[in-house]
Amino acid sequence: MSTIHRAAAQADHAAQIAGRLMRAIGALLLCGAAHAAPIRLVALTEDLPPLNYVEAGVVKGYSTELLQAMAEEAKFDLSISVLPWPRAYRMALAQPDTLLYSLVRTEEREPLFSWIGPISARKIYLFRLKRRLDVRVRTLADAHRYRIGAVYEMAATQGLLKRGFGFRKELDGAQNDDHNVKKLFAGRVDLILALDWSAYHYAKENGHKAEDIVPVLLVDASHAYYIGLSKNSDPEIAARLDAALERLRAAGLPEKLKRKYLGQ
Repeated sequence: MSTIHRAAAQADHAAQIAGRLMRAIGALLLCGAAHAAPIRLVALTEDLPPLNYVEAGVVKGYSTELLQAMAEEAKFDLSISVLPWPRAYRMALAQPDTLLYSLVRTEEREPLFSWIGPISARKIYLFRLKRRLDVRVRTLADAHRYRIGAVYEMAATQGLLKRGFGFRKELDGAQNDDHNVKKLFAGRVDLILALDWSAYHYAKENGHKAEDIVPVLLVDASHAYYIGLSKNSDPEIAARLDAALERLRAAGLPEKLKRKYLGQ
């Protein structure tokens, strides 16, 4: 091989090596950029104080602050929107990288979400007005005699439907607990199905005293609140958030937030 041909071959080989090196560096840079850019999550919730609610345009509450801390710990970007529960629920089923909270984990919902938590306990009662001594409920069967305000898509409402109650019979549907409390004080319903602290909160928000409503029957204390991740999301998201929650539990944050929002 002539000196010219040998030099050309060496130059071509060097160019090939340089090309492979540049492609490798480019791939590494792209990989690094992908890892450096945090995944952006959308969280959807309803107005359900003191777990999740809006105050002066800011989303607050026990579950909200806990989720924000979890996202920060797990290195996720997070945006939160407060919507009517039925709309938030439908969106969370359809959109990837979407979280729904505070969500009750039930058998029916089990395959629909990836579950993170639990984040809080939950107690659901039937309430009446203190002055309505004519409303007497000792068992759930007694409640069939009355008109009951119930939130659409609420897990406890679904439980009543399974036990023979119906929206065309005893149940009067509403978008949230606030609407139900208003209906209770207006005499449009005899009972409401609600979380204990939520019912008391909205009684006071509507100009009444918490003691003006009375829990007459504990309907459900068997489930807890979780955060649900849309199924068409990367499972690693749920794993990282769960790990973040465990670290925050070890640091005592959930108990601190409970004292702040739920009292003792």
